[in-house]
This record gives sequence, C-alpha cells and structure tokens, in this order.
Amino acid sequence: MPSSSPLVRNVGLADFEAEVLHASHARLVLVDFWAGWCQPCRMLAPILERVVGDYEGRVLLAKVETDREQELAARYDIRGIPNVKAFRDGREVDSFVGVIPEREIRRFIDRHAPDPDQATIDEVRRLAREGQRSAAIDRLRPLAERRPSGKLALELASLLLDQGRGGEAREIAARLVQDEVDENALSQLRTRLAFADLLEHPEGVPVALTTAARAIFAGLYDEALDGLLSALASAPAAEKPRLREAFLDALRLLADEEARNTWRRRLARLLH
Repeated sequence: MPSSSPLVRNVGLADFEAEVLHASHARLVLVDFWAGWCQPCRMLAPILERVVGDYEGRVLLAKVETDREQELAARYDIRGIPNVKAFRDGREVDSFVGVIPEREIRRFIDRHAPDPDQATIDEVRRLAREGQRSAAIDRLRPLAERRPSGKLALELASLLLDQGRGGEAREIAARLVQDEVDENALSQLRTRLAFADLLEHPEGVPVALTTAARAIFAGLYDEALDGLLSALASAPAAEKPRLREAFLDALRLLADEEARNTWRRRLARLLH
C-alpha cells in the first residue's frame, strides 16, 4: 500500500533501526504491521495516514509488511494484524491491535506525542487555577483558533462559560468534532451549557433548577444536587421528570465515581 506522504514510509529489517528507533528520539513513530491479504489492515491504513498528517510532522508512520519482514514480526511478537506500535526514545511505549475508531487513534497518539504548545497550555491552566480566567482565555484563544474542532477549543469554551460568556462558548461548541475531543469532556460541556441556558432564560423555569444552576457555576455541585433532591421530594408530579433529568445531568459533572454512586443511591431511595 504505497503512500505519497513524506510522513509515511515503508520500512524493513535493513532500515528499521534508522527509520524507527533512531527517528523516535526526535518524534513519535508509529509502526503499522500489516499484510496485503488483511482486509482490516486496508481499512485502518487510510485512517492512520490521515490522522498522522494532522500532527504536522510531529508523528511518523512506518509500515512493515509482515509477510516480507517475518524477522521483524517475530522480534515484536506480532500475532494479530493490523498491529500498531508506538516508539519514543528508541523503545516501544504502547500498542494496539485491530481497527479502532479515529478518536481512539488520536487519543493513543496524544498520550505520547509532545504538544509544541505545551508550555503555553500549562500556563493557561495555571492562570485558570489561580482564578485569572480572562488572562487564561486570552492566552488560549490563539491556540484554539488554530485547532477549532479539538480539545483546546473545548477547553476555551469551558473557560468562557466559567466567565458567563455562554454565547461565545456555544459558538465554539458547535464547531467541536466528537472524534477529536474526549467524549466525557464534551458531554460535560454540553451539560454545563444546558444549565447556562436556564440562567439566561429563566422564564417558566422552576426556582430549584435556576438555584441548582447557580450552585453549579459556583463549583458547589453537592449543594446543587442536594437542592434538586429536596425539590424532587416535594414537587408536583408534572415537575418531577424535569427535576430528575436535571439531577442526572448535574451528576455527570462530578469527577468522583464513588460520589456519583452515593448520590445515585440517594435518588433511588427517594424514588422508591
């Protein structure tokens, strides 16, 4: 399966050390062990090449045809194909077997490919932790604009939402691509946007919901959940489904699984 991309190379035993092991000291190298008769290999190849191209030279893809390079296949214990191995600093650091979704391939690469903007990203997160959200937004925006559908854009939308700038956050959220961002983080952003809608358009919204929304944006998740449970206990039957849905939405914002389970048990006791 030849490729015209300079980031994709056919590699064998003779040049594996130079093209993979030595090259991996400068950037991440993925090695795709494949065979011409393997249909899943043919399915995975164009996805790998497209994703590698998006990393602007920070990742190389080396392709090893196992039928021709049996010694390499044996050296790396290839028992099933396609088999993709990641190399950094001259050694294998990770692998996966089979065809996986594009978003999983990106996450696989992101675990090992250094981001050239990492110093700026670290500064943005420090500013956000220190409560300097406006400064964090100003530093992050140029990076997010270069990657309008990815994880930095999602992070920018979240910071804007923290600042009460829901309109800007929604515009960014509309451009996000699910395959390029963490599914859980995207779900949390959408949940927070829904609570922001309650505050921006409170007409006809039960007081318990707007109170919970304010608590959520103050970081008081337990207070929001407790308030929703109390309201659910005494609400008219017509309001209960909406309050229950809001409670379950708020529950998704908790980072701790044990805490989520505790709140689920409290909800179950109330309902049954």
